[in-house]
Amino acid sequence: MTKRTIDLEHLAAASVWLSGFIALFALSLDGGASLGLTSADTQLTIEAFRRKFIGPCIPLLMATAVLYGISTPWGFAKHGWLVAKWVLAVAVIVSFAILPYSTASVGAALACVIALFTISVYKPDKKKAKAKPEKAKVGKTNNA
Repeated sequence: MTKRTIDLEHLAAASVWLSGFIALFALSLDGGASLGLTSADTQLTIEAFRRKFIGPCIPLLMATAVLYGISTPWGFAKHGWLVAKWVLAVAVIVSFAILPYSTASVGAALACVIALFTISVYKPDKKKAKAKPEKAKVGKTNNA
């Protein structure tokens, strides 16, 4: 499997995961009232998103993350940003499984998923290219 294929699968699953949490958060804000849903309909919709969208992405995200660790020089914990992503991902998965559904729990999970995307893009502790040495200034000095 090529790295680009792994990238595509990981990004697709992460995007569905993010979209699912956005939908759950939107539903949690007003209980589905803005969509004309009853309380029972809202609960069915929430469960559908959890089971059909968010849950199935977890094994694919973890599998592609393991493939990244095996097939790239990044490994599993070579960089702090990788460790942060693993910790955040596991926190989201565990909290999603054990915490009761609420605006606060979904909002926290959504914030973590957004943080995962941000870390992936910026890779905060990635070694920066060494700055070019500053050229010596040529000119007269005023030592008189």
